[in-house]
Amino acid sequence: MPIAETRYNLLDLEGRQMLALYEPERFQCRVEGGAYLNLRDLQLDPLPGIDESKIAELCRLTRGLMFTAVDAAQSGHPGGSSSKAEQVVTLLLSGALAFDARNPKHPGRDRVIWSAGHCSPLFHSVVALVYEALRRKGIAVAPDAEIVYPEDLVRFRRWGGPSGHVESYAPLADTSTGSSGHGFSAGLGMALLHRSCGLNTKAFVIAGDAETEEGMSYEARNLAGIWVCAT
Repeated sequence: MPIAETRYNLLDLEGRQMLALYEPERFQCRVEGGAYLNLRDLQLDPLPGIDESKIAELCRLTRGLMFTAVDAAQSGHPGGSSSKAEQVVTLLLSGALAFDARNPKHPGRDRVIWSAGHCSPLFHSVVALVYEALRRKGIAVAPDAEIVYPEDLVRFRRWGGPSGHVESYAPLADTSTGSSGHGFSAGLGMALLHRSCGLNTKAFVIAGDAETEEGMSYEARNLAGIWVCAT
């Protein structure tokens, strides 16, 4: 098959092996440390069950909520939040994330760690979108769930309103935001703990460029590679 027509499924080992065979220049392993994969302009297999037009519309709504929160507070980080909207919304709708919005702290859920805590405008907007949808459908939610609705976003970063950084008591958050780069270590710790307990759960880390440059994130990624291969 000509390279120009090759489409890769990077979630599959065979797909990654094909990419390494046909386009090895995309893989970089530097002497000083770090392995990188260049995905720019790469033809990827479409993910089954993903409705791109619906996700685009939901991301438009999410960004509307996000910018409303930032404008009301005259504070926040809209850039990083906006750039991750498609990633987070697609993760939530793809079925890859085990999450029950009616019981957001169910012990069998997958864990989500917001290492990029400054993306709290996106975090609160996604939570508000989810729970507004449930409210309109009349679906009951666990009474102790710490829920944010769209009308709450006007109090972002103010007393009684959504927090300026992500807190672990909220749905879709399993650690409070810590120092830059903490998320990889937290995610690895949760994944190893759950595996040792026989739980078939996953840990997702929402991170940005700042976190990936921190030393603790390198250490966590190196350990993850060692322990995943060992188990």
